[in-house]
Amino acid sequence: MTVTELLESVRRVEVRTNRLVNDTMGGAYLSHFRGLRSHGGAGEA
Repeated sequence: MTVTELLESVRRVEVRTNRLVNDTMGGAYLSHFRGLRSHGGAGEA
């Protein structure tokens, strides 16, 4: 395996990992606000 091939492989793993983290964190972020909305939400007295 050449250095170029190794770097390409590492980059692919990095992109996949970033997508997984973004999807997971994005879902948690939306869930948080869904929970607030169903329980009276922020800004309501």
